[in-house]
Amino acid sequence: MSVDPQADVGNLSLAGLGGLRSILATLSSDDIQPTAVLQVQGIGSLFHANGKFASTVSDELQRFSSYRLEKLSMTIGWRKGDAVSLLAQSTGGQAAALLALWLRNSFDYEKAGDVLFRLSQAFPSSSGNLASIKQLAEVVTKVSAKLSPMGYGNFLAEQVTKLRLVYLELNLDVPRLFLEDLSEVAAVELLQAISRAQRGDPINLRITGIRSVGHIMSLLLLLCADNVEISVENIVIHSGTKRCIFLDVVNSGSRVTRIRLETTLKSTEDIDLPISEQHDDHRQAMCRWNGWLAARLDLCLLEYGFVDRSLLASECCNFIWNSFQLRLQAGSGASTDRYTEIRLLGPEPYYRMRESLVAMFSADSWNPVRLEPIKSLEMIVNRLLSMLDCKQCRSEALVPSILEPNEATLQKSLPYCASHASLWTDITGVLADAFTGLFVEPGLKAAIPLFRHYRSDTRPWLGNQILIDSLRNLKVAFIPKSQNATDHEHRLGQWNGSSVFYPAILHHFKLPADFQIRYRLVDGCFMLNDRYYESINAERINRLPGHSSGKRSKGIVKGTTVRPAGLESSMELNISLTESYEALLLRTSVKCQGVIWELDLASIYNAYERLSYTSACSHSPDIQLEDSLLPRVRLPMDLFENVQPEKSTQVLLFMAHNDRRLQFLYSNSGYRRDGSDLLFTRDCCLNCAVNEAFEKKCSGLVVT
Repeated sequence: MSVDPQADVGNLSLAGLGGLRSILATLSSDDIQPTAVLQVQGIGSLFHANGKFASTVSDELQRFSSYRLEKLSMTIGWRKGDAVSLLAQSTGGQAAALLALWLRNSFDYEKAGDVLFRLSQAFPSSSGNLASIKQLAEVVTKVSAKLSPMGYGNFLAEQVTKLRLVYLELNLDVPRLFLEDLSEVAAVELLQAISRAQRGDPINLRITGIRSVGHIMSLLLLLCADNVEISVENIVIHSGTKRCIFLDVVNSGSRVTRIRLETTLKSTEDIDLPISEQHDDHRQAMCRWNGWLAARLDLCLLEYGFVDRSLLASECCNFIWNSFQLRLQAGSGASTDRYTEIRLLGPEPYYRMRESLVAMFSADSWNPVRLEPIKSLEMIVNRLLSMLDCKQCRSEALVPSILEPNEATLQKSLPYCASHASLWTDITGVLADAFTGLFVEPGLKAAIPLFRHYRSDTRPWLGNQILIDSLRNLKVAFIPKSQNATDHEHRLGQWNGSSVFYPAILHHFKLPADFQIRYRLVDGCFMLNDRYYESINAERINRLPGHSSGKRSKGIVKGTTVRPAGLESSMELNISLTESYEALLLRTSVKCQGVIWELDLASIYNAYERLSYTSACSHSPDIQLEDSLLPRVRLPMDLFENVQPEKSTQVLLFMAHNDRRLQFLYSNSGYRRDGSDLLFTRDCCLNCAVNEAFEKKCSGLVVT
């Protein structure tokens, strides 16, 4: 390339330098790398800054002043247009500035840069992450120095003092871990979660614990106060306008502060559970719902050379049909009374029983035969004995005689001979599964495991418990072992390899108006964020005793008018899902009058299946409580009072009139987890209900 010797190259160079004057001045005043500033600004663009500090950070970044020292030409102050002030020109830069202020006050020089470096690796940008840890630390130092007048130290002390005051007000010991230092890894995880929660609805961030919450609380209120709700031992002390981050300061006895993302389920109307159709080719040993128990019987009998199972299937249907005609004797226990009520099957129980049994056993020609339940059971046993022709089985039959059960016989399992043990076990399992099947609504393509040891699709104790209660009531001496619900008490829904099985009440969280129990079996699996899960479990609630608002129930003054009523104040139900390794954790809480109540949904549901209701009376259900009965009752001071066994014989009244959602959530409000000390009103006036609860020594009465 030729150059004209008459050209003034110097003028062109000076002109170019003049155009870069402001950039050169900016870089020389701060002595920081421009790539580091751009990288920090890119990190800040991942956050949405809002609140009081977000509105003032721009002015603090752009301020400049000059103070002359006598005759010296040096000035003191911040130069206009330095590199730090450039962060004020974008929302991402402003968020980055607030983040730098928190980092420099929570970590030393090198660790602050390390946190930003790790964040850069977690959120790679298209322009590349070229700055080193030291260069990022220089940016943090310069920015935090310019924002020092915002007084972060005072702000941190103010937040920790606020936490301490709440604990003192609740008369609880003040934890000493509020200002525990965060690690760099924890800080990166926290900032990643904050960014994710701010970017996606319905994703929420929940932080639970006490360790380092002083630093975490200060960060949240500094960076995004409008997105935060803070509660201390369930008492709300800060609530933003657009909440997606929840800080629960709770002293649960653990030194670990949990940081996790949740998917919120809208609870205003019916709730859509994350169930998706899946195409899995590994559907081994699966049956359609229609005829699955018939297939089970076929396999049981074919093993011993028997082909015809029609008579045995009809006798199994008769036993189940007649067992539901049975009403327990008075005083046999509230927990078993619930299972044998035929109203649990809905408004047309006999039609439902017939349709379900015919479908499961493929017994199209079966017609119910009205017998005593004990006779129906004897027919099943005698049918098997005649088919087996085994002397040992005949001598140790299931119903050798009608004996009064006692502590010794009730603890025995079924006596089988070694040759036919599996047959007796499988027949007992078929009966238990048939009881559970009466409560199931199967979908069109629903499938179910054929073998009992693959039977993960049903709650393992429901059908078995109904069978055991029926045998106990029949005074049968030998009863199968009870399958305790504790092993699976937090499992609400289960995938069986083809279909999912879950309680229908999870769709609305309301006590059914007809009091029936329903399970759903639908084709598909649980899927959230493009991942498959095997089950939905209720989150375990681990709290130390006494974590409530501190109020106590009170008696009712004579002359007070007490009528069936509902909750006057608004109640906000919050339902969210958290992903774990194989299961989705379902978290349920209620917010009312500034108090958050964490609910143990597993205990609520288990108690719901065992609810006891008052006997019907002829009085109007709207009449007021008589003055003579006022000394027998008391009212809770809180929405969900933690009832403890007391010497007082008063019954606690839970008012939930015409509020079916609150009625369901009250299912385990007594001090017994199974709800057996709780009574629900049904077709009964308040006076008769109080008398019945008082006579049965119930701890609570839920007015429906």
